[in-house]
Amino acid sequence: MNVNVFFRCFSLLGGLLILSGCVAGQNIRLAYEPMAQPSSPLNIVVAVEVNDKRPFITSGDKAHSYIGHYRAGLGNTWDVTTQNKEPLATLIRKDLEADLHSLGFTLGDAEMVEKRVRVEIADWNFDTYINGKFWYDCRVWVLDRSGRTLAEHQLKETVVIKGSFWVGAKYAFEREMPNIYRVIIGKMVRDTPAAVTALKR
Repeated sequence: MNVNVFFRCFSLLGGLLILSGCVAGQNIRLAYEPMAQPSSPLNIVVAVEVNDKRPFITSGDKAHSYIGHYRAGLGNTWDVTTQNKEPLATLIRKDLEADLHSLGFTLGDAEMVEKRVRVEIADWNFDTYINGKFWYDCRVWVLDRSGRTLAEHQLKETVVIKGSFWVGAKYAFEREMPNIYRVIIGKMVRDTPAAVTALKR
């Protein structure tokens, strides 16, 4: 066999072995660290509600902790979940509550609050092979006590994450997804002036 041909075949086989390695039971840590709490609380009580409306979640096809999948060398897919298999909606709610607390808001029960933040996850998924793609679609509402909408906005984006032939996009996703997640949580309220204003007025 020609040496160059042998080397190319060997390289291809090695890449496939790596990409088709054991990727089952994978998870990615999504974490949000809010800024320090301001010295003067706002004395405004808010509640946070997050609903996961992804079709494959409401149908029961995927677990509530599902966030995407890795694609191995032969094209077979492996589901990826949040760390500790915590439901995505629960994770987002807890991190958004922590962010609101850091902005000076007080968290309370939905029946007793002045304002509510409602988040609906319409889509949140990723697909990887050599390169990968993550896409999400979330709607955010700020509501008053009666349920009237004070502000609303949509967060929707597709992000391409480049991997490599040898290891695919798995490690790139593990590195980049926490950063992307932090940006998304920040845009839900903190970095969206209309949402902050609606909560304060």
